[in-house]
Amino acid sequence: MVGRRKFIKKSLLSGTFLLPGTLEAVIKDSSPAYRPLILSTWKHGMPANDRAWDTLNATGNILDAVEQGVRVTESDPSNLSVGLQGLPDREGVVTLDASIMKGDGSCGSV
Repeated sequence: MVGRRKFIKKSLLSGTFLLPGTLEAVIKDSSPAYRPLILSTWKHGMPANDRAWDTLNATGNILDAVEQGVRVTESDPSNLSVGLQGLPDREGVVTLDASIMKGDGSCGSV
């Protein structure tokens, strides 16, 4: 079992080397421990992973891949955890929020 710290370290290392046009070289030249990794905690995240991989293969940009993957989950009307069909919070209000951050510290949120 991979510990959380080791997982985060490997994830950061694999994401650091992803520049446009270099994804194929990274995958071919790296050991399995340093290949890009996209994962989901819940089953509804699997279609999001597929979209993220498609975007990552097309652009080599991990930030674009994450954004496109999240869009799939948020637009799924059967998912009641996120997006417009998300269940209300403890006060009975449906709140929408999202944020994303790049490795250089720049970020955005709604």
